[in-house]
Amino acid sequence: MKLLITAGPTREFIDPVRFISNRSSGKMGYELAIAARQRGHDVVLVSGPVALPCPVGVHRVPVVAADDMLAAVRKHLPACEVLIMAAAVADFRPAVRLAQKWKKTVREPTTLALEPTPDILLTIRSDKGDRLFVGFAAETERVVESARGKCAAKGMDLIVANDVTRADAGFDVDTNVVTLVDAAGVETAWPLMTKAEVAERLIRWVEEKGREQGAGGREQGAGAVASDSSSVAAGADRGEGGASDGTGDRNAGLANRTAPNVRGYSSGGRVETPPPDVTERLGRQMAFLREIDKLKSVYRRTLLMDGSRFENDAEHSWHLAVMAMLLVEHANTTGLDIGKVVRMVLAHDLVEIDAGDTYVYDTAGNVGKLEREARAADRIFGLLPGDQAAEFRALWDEFETRETPEARFAAALDRVQPLLHNFATQGTVWRQHGITSGRVADRNRHVADGSRALWTYAEGLIREAVARGYLDP
Repeated sequence: MKLLITAGPTREFIDPVRFISNRSSGKMGYELAIAARQRGHDVVLVSGPVALPCPVGVHRVPVVAADDMLAAVRKHLPACEVLIMAAAVADFRPAVRLAQKWKKTVREPTTLALEPTPDILLTIRSDKGDRLFVGFAAETERVVESARGKCAAKGMDLIVANDVTRADAGFDVDTNVVTLVDAAGVETAWPLMTKAEVAERLIRWVEEKGREQGAGGREQGAGAVASDSSSVAAGADRGEGGASDGTGDRNAGLANRTAPNVRGYSSGGRVETPPPDVTERLGRQMAFLREIDKLKSVYRRTLLMDGSRFENDAEHSWHLAVMAMLLVEHANTTGLDIGKVVRMVLAHDLVEIDAGDTYVYDTAGNVGKLEREARAADRIFGLLPGDQAAEFRALWDEFETRETPEARFAAALDRVQPLLHNFATQGTVWRQHGITSGRVADRNRHVADGSRALWTYAEGLIREAVARGYLDP
């Protein structure tokens, strides 16, 4: 899907020096853009003046005033399937903007005449069509009541309301407490979370709603992304990075998944008939190969080592396979079946085409992760002929349970790889989420189960990251 997201404040100028604005930092909108892009969605971010870098892979459109934001939304909305209005647009502006600085030459009270700014959502309501519209409501009183009124008045699919009088929510902080009010009036209160966690859960809601309404382009499951990720399945904590440390739903899906026909190929929801001389077995294998190409569009929250962009799941799996071949001499157990280890690391992230990956420290996002991944394994491996489906599923199950030396070594590699990336990128993702060395160590100490040598190396890397300021103590 293509998402249009607004973020930050607007500035309504009184004169060339002074303006009316608000305390919005833009963090919530930017986290939404990051979460959406990391799931593989295309994102246009219309941003008011903020002190935040442009998220990797996001098209940012800078604006200043409410009129600018309205014009940018109108321009980009036709190409988008989802609009998320997270910006804190000023409600009022000076009725007259002065051409020169307003001098303080008179000591008596002065009146500044104000007029309403355009209501962007009301203005574009007629352009909604079958698009998903999500709005934010920053309130100081009657929070849910106000949100319900806005949802109905503006024809929204969802309003995300928060009480900005709270010290741990709203402006200038990294956490938020929100209540969702949908078009049917159903309220869903979320607990205190980081804004990154709120963003990931909200993008999952958009993906689920998109599937229900049939709006969307990409095909994925509900979920979130990750770099310091963890797979909670069958007790297997996956390490620092995205896919395999699995934090839940990575790049999870946007609308309408059409599973490939067992005798055909899936192509963007279209079923193509194979040549008549293709056997059923080969047809299934080709359908599977076509399906797993989607792994290249599942982005993790691990930056490439040069910091240029986030890596995708296919790149991660390839990297682990090379690591297995190279580092097998450091495994705790001699005589490992290295071929099985390679097959395991290549197969285990395929479920994230459907289930995605949830950030490792997103406790709420990890709820139900095991069930999502098991359903994904059933569907994706089920595309294969029966014997190969059983083989792939057995590899995935073996990795998840970590009961064999091969699985423990594969899991160790899966934890170490994102550590290397986070260190090479000076802890950018760690620092973004306020991750501490204790949490990293706790999450990854199972490396020692597969390779004591690699865990010793990882511990040294964590200490050095703290010393260099890449990671909070």
